[in-house]
Amino acid sequence: MARPTTASQADGATRIEPIRVAVADYAGGHTHTVDVPPLKEFASNPRVKSVPVDTGFIVLNPVTYPTFLRFLDQLNVPLTKSDMSFAVSRDLGEFEWAGDTLMTLFAQTRNLVDFSRDGMWIMLWDVLRFHWVAAQIADAADKVTFSPQTASDDDRTLFTKYKDMSIGDFLIEGAFSPSFRDNFLVPQTAAIWSTPAGSCIADFPILRLISFFRNHRMLQLVGRPRWLTVALGSREYVKRITQQLPDVRLRTAIRSVTRIGRADGRVSVNLTDVHGSEQTFDHVILATHGDISRQLIQDPSTEETEVLSKVRYTKNRAVLHRDPALMPKTRATWSSWNYLTSTGKDGRSDSSDVCVTYWMNRLQPFIPRQTHGDIFLTINPLYEPDPTLVIDEYEYDHPVYDFDLVQAQEQLHTISNKNGIGFAGAWENYCFHEDGCTSGLSAATALGATPPFDLHLNGGYPTHRKLQEPVPGFPLVPNPDEYLSSLGHLLPVGYTLNSRKHAVTARPWRPRTRHVVDMSVWQVALQTLILIIGHVTPKALVRQLPRASADCFLDQSRAG
Repeated sequence: MARPTTASQADGATRIEPIRVAVADYAGGHTHTVDVPPLKEFASNPRVKSVPVDTGFIVLNPVTYPTFLRFLDQLNVPLTKSDMSFAVSRDLGEFEWAGDTLMTLFAQTRNLVDFSRDGMWIMLWDVLRFHWVAAQIADAADKVTFSPQTASDDDRTLFTKYKDMSIGDFLIEGAFSPSFRDNFLVPQTAAIWSTPAGSCIADFPILRLISFFRNHRMLQLVGRPRWLTVALGSREYVKRITQQLPDVRLRTAIRSVTRIGRADGRVSVNLTDVHGSEQTFDHVILATHGDISRQLIQDPSTEETEVLSKVRYTKNRAVLHRDPALMPKTRATWSSWNYLTSTGKDGRSDSSDVCVTYWMNRLQPFIPRQTHGDIFLTINPLYEPDPTLVIDEYEYDHPVYDFDLVQAQEQLHTISNKNGIGFAGAWENYCFHEDGCTSGLSAATALGATPPFDLHLNGGYPTHRKLQEPVPGFPLVPNPDEYLSSLGHLLPVGYTLNSRKHAVTARPWRPRTRHVVDMSVWQVALQTLILIIGHVTPKALVRQLPRASADCFLDQSRAG
């Protein structure tokens, strides 16, 4: 919030006096660190202290969090290495896999010989096919969005085709298997955005998902970014921010935001809090959930009502505990993120809620297992953990990422910074910390503040493609040094990207007239694996692979 300009500033300079107002008894919102005591046998040891554990924001990386990393660098916030791995556990361990290694992928050895439509091999086949298909769509979207002069008619057609398509429609059109849908794509989407499986299938825009996967190097098998976490918990960076703010008010919910006309034709904004206190400002930034902003504004314009009503949230319950029953049954598959699900009566994943267990010891390596045990954070537990092992629980709101939200993002410029009110929040983009940071800095810049570093807003589009030149066809690994430069002491000593020795420098942009994929290469590879295993004949496998389904997406009219 910016206070009214005084008469002594008649030269036109803007005086910004920030005031941070928070509803909770702590500042940070989803940046919520709690202290977890040691195990009972160490409780009487004065040398064993409580350990900080994050229950909201946990990890970041230098590839897709460039603005936030530079912001932390300004605050001299220490970071440490983290780990990002993913596992799926269905029906109390009936079907499980983890993506760490081939051993964890086939931790259940029976999956080696499961060639059904619900099995492991058809899932892997569709994963490879999805990577190729998504890379082509991402290339077309990048060119249409950022280099329209290089986009061909085919690129524009492809972009238009998928711009308004949901994940469910995409899976149907591409004839992707139930195993790929329920054991790979939907679990990852639901876990990332804390969204029920049913909503992912019906409402999530496939083009936004593909762009996100491309940005995070999730369409390639090597060269994925290494992850980081704030040393001693994310509250460390919140502390450094609040120490620099002159006025931070906790437990002070705002009840109403009212515009007041002034004699000079300008507008002031009046805030009334739950204590009945009123204050007037030149400008107010509503860094709140979009639906809350709509409720606060007492005299919203038609445009404000239309845009903000499209931003919706779901409540998710987070339980911090030590009960391993809410982890995969196969110990070898335990990962940083563990998606737990059950099969509904229709044969699909239960669509009511998303359930993910974060293994906090692996995500935040400063949590010692010897003295504090395994600590888990489960979102919407499928079943209740042992109450004697529960540490605490919390409730968080997460945006519903659907076509309405995308439309609200595209229309936001029509209402932001109009008549004394601006908006900021992670909901303005992909709904993550990078997006909230960029949004906040943009809102401050609009008031005349000078950011501490150059902002790369990418034209407001939800992508980080400005970090590298687009790579046609199958996504290659860009030069890791590009992301490590200018970060200085921010990264830990010895930090390198995963599989850096295999990294390939990104090629410069080259117009591409066609993208032909010979899917038979992968069929031969899978047949060879089957021959090695020796349990079924190659013909049995070929009969179950959707040989022609890739034709729905890829132009195979010409050989090459």
